[in-house]
Amino acid sequence: MIIRAISAESTKARRSPIREARNVLFAILSFLVLLVVQQDLKAADAANGGVLFKANCARCHSGNLQVNSTGPALYGIFERVPSREWLYPWIKNSAAVIETGDEYAVKVWEDNNKSPMQAMPHLTDENIDDILAWIEAWAPEEKQETASDVKMFGEDEGLSSMRNAIILLVLVVVSLLGFIVFQVARLRGIDFFAGVNWDKLNARLFLGFFIVGLIGVVWSTRIFYDYFLFDNAASEHGIEIDSLFWITMAVVMMVFVFTNAILFFFAYRYGKDGGRKAKFYPENNKLEMIWTVVPAIVLTILVIFGIRTWGNVMGTPDDEDTLLVEVSGEQWGWNLRYAGDDRKLGDIDVRLIQGANILGVDVTDERTADDFISNELVLKKGQRVDLKIRSRDVLHSVYLPHFRVKMDAVPGMDTRFHFVPNQTTEEYRGYLKSKPQYAVVDTILQIEKRNIDVVNGDTIETIENVVDTVYHYEVFDFELACTEVCGRGHFSMRKVIKVLEPEAWDAWYDSIKVNNMAANLGYVPAENAKPDANDGELANLVGAPAKQSILE
Repeated sequence: MIIRAISAESTKARRSPIREARNVLFAILSFLVLLVVQQDLKAADAANGGVLFKANCARCHSGNLQVNSTGPALYGIFERVPSREWLYPWIKNSAAVIETGDEYAVKVWEDNNKSPMQAMPHLTDENIDDILAWIEAWAPEEKQETASDVKMFGEDEGLSSMRNAIILLVLVVVSLLGFIVFQVARLRGIDFFAGVNWDKLNARLFLGFFIVGLIGVVWSTRIFYDYFLFDNAASEHGIEIDSLFWITMAVVMMVFVFTNAILFFFAYRYGKDGGRKAKFYPENNKLEMIWTVVPAIVLTILVIFGIRTWGNVMGTPDDEDTLLVEVSGEQWGWNLRYAGDDRKLGDIDVRLIQGANILGVDVTDERTADDFISNELVLKKGQRVDLKIRSRDVLHSVYLPHFRVKMDAVPGMDTRFHFVPNQTTEEYRGYLKSKPQYAVVDTILQIEKRNIDVVNGDTIETIENVVDTVYHYEVFDFELACTEVCGRGHFSMRKVIKVLEPEAWDAWYDSIKVNNMAANLGYVPAENAKPDANDGELANLVGAPAKQSILE
């Protein structure tokens, strides 16, 4: 604890004009230094850089910065690049840097199979500073092993796995040896199981297996019931889908238990002495009619319920306040484009994908001007969301598990899905608080807490260390994942989804919509566009002939 006492009497001392001028000068210099320190601290926000790295860079670069992935390892990057400032335009639009003929940019491009890094025009210089700060702060784990760190055989996971494999191998060898012994004994006329009625024994074992299996199913369901997340869909249609799922599950389970009970009972009931021949029973029209008509009726009812639910989910939304978001999949990541205030998305064309135009939007389309790209899928509670889904390369699949949303992203074909979030991220965290897998400690933070008190005219500042425990449910976020194995970077296709209250969402929307396509790409009204221009940037964006590109 640090205690600092400042005497109030000292402020009454008379100061000369020279001293006053010196103090003013020092105050100005301190203010300037504080501004510089604040900029440095802002640029060194490594924690935020880690979040941005996962959202934007992890699709191609490994989180272990010493390991090559789709992109090269980033450990030691500051020793390789020409300068730190060189990274800003490279990260925002590597293709543009390559086209300038920059020697190092061309070398990196050629060393990586002439595949330019995906442009990220939505990242600001501050965002890039945060990512670079995280990379700079990252260090490989180096731990000097001491005597107390040495694990006994069986404590280490690798050794434990080896031990289990050895045990399994020993059991297999012993079983084989036992089988050989019995076979040798039979050849010599020795029968260890003489007089055992195997039919009756197997009949009893069948019935016992069925009973024990049912008990095990009920027991495991009861034990793990609190871990299930089936009772709280985060969307309105999800509630209906969950109901349909459990109705289907109840029907299937009843049929499963009934048919298997008959199967195992028959094995027990007719388990008799060996040598008995089975009765030849070729047909029974009444029985066949029963087990054909009854399942047909049950399945017809389920299909009718399913069609009705599907129609409710996939019907054309009639809400004028629908939020339109384009989800574009690629190897390996998601790009999210929001329609602006006009609630319309501008046209796209894959032939226009180049440089900063990562989606191939037509900048001559007036509907494009207010579209904008977001790193996260941020939704408003109670507002209908219409997802326009597409892919620029291979099959992907949009999966929002908590919202009961799943739809494939197919190259060359737009698919859609719309839903209404019915609870915010904070509300869902409150629900997860009762789940044992989320009510566990995620992080323990050591925080310095400053307290300032005034006692008898003296200012006393105290600093105390406070331990703050963060639980897993407190850092939970909805997620957008890919459920179609689309290549080696498939694991990195994840976007965070946040659902906010209407007021909070409106504030977020107003803050991000200024960074729209018009600002990033230079919207050109159709009447002013020059398709036959040969000025480079405009020609590339609108798809007109351009100067020979180094990428070609």
